[in-house]
Amino acid sequence: MSGNKLTSLAEKVFSPCKNLRKLVLSYNEIVDIDMDAFDNLNNLEELDMSNNKINTIPHKALAQLKNLKNLNLGNNTLVVRYGQFPSSLVSMDLSYNKLEN
Repeated sequence: MSGNKLTSLAEKVFSPCKNLRKLVLSYNEIVDIDMDAFDNLNNLEELDMSNNKINTIPHKALAQLKNLKNLNLGNNTLVVRYGQFPSSLVSMDLSYNKLEN
């Protein structure tokens, strides 16, 4: 779904895709993510939301992705909060965001 000018991810938008393992949403214009946007994606291992306009991600949105291993949020306007990411992560790209100490 890369490069489609998506601006938001609605509640349970991916629910029918319960066997999805990789989701690429890069190069869109995503600003808003509903806290239940990734509901039912229990098998998701890789999520790429790089090159969007994401400033915040609801804690619950990522916390429910128990099998997520690779997360790319590079090149957004993201402000990272402690405890926001699943403990299952092996690789995470947060380059080119508004990170602070």
